[in-house]
Amino acid sequence: MRLSTVDGYIQELSSFCNRSNWNLFEPSEKFYSGLLSGEDSDLYEAAKALAEHIDIPPLRSVSYEWGLVMPTSVAGRIHIHSATGSKIQIPLFYVGKPLPLGAILAHELTHQMLAIHGIWCEEESENEQLTDAASIVVGLGKVVLNGTITELAETTGETQLLGYLDPSLRVNLYATVNRLHGVSASAATKHLTNAAIDLFTRSPA
Repeated sequence: MRLSTVDGYIQELSSFCNRSNWNLFEPSEKFYSGLLSGEDSDLYEAAKALAEHIDIPPLRSVSYEWGLVMPTSVAGRIHIHSATGSKIQIPLFYVGKPLPLGAILAHELTHQMLAIHGIWCEEESENEQLTDAASIVVGLGKVVLNGTITELAETTGETQLLGYLDPSLRVNLYATVNRLHGVSASAATKHLTNAAIDLFTRSPA
């Protein structure tokens, strides 16, 4: 089985896709407005909402970190200790950027979810890709897609691609998971940004 395909990820993560209480997390305006403040308490509340959605306990700590320097391909990190003792750190660069923050939290919390269930790939890049896929499979696809493309500077139009899966694979996985759960087209696009919806037109069916 190749994990690099939609069917491969669906098969590997079937226990999460087939949960009886599965539903899409809706990143409302209220959810994103809380990520504008730059306050650790608001960041924690957003993480708590996502954690509740994927059926894991709230983490011990979720915070912005002064002096946290990371490669441009990495936007956050999680220190996994236990079901409730882990902590997420996010560079100050993302303060006031709610769309990428939502995607970062979704990814790091999905790391925690997989760890709780004993799912972890030895090869780092494979593990990151599996985590991206799992975040979509478990119902956080809207948050992931909304944060896929981050605008770095309005003046230049420079953007950054967040995540480890190719955008077309993310879109196809999101669409496949929604079909499996009977999610209508209108429900699938609700609370998606225009940039996220544009990913569908740029991705092959």
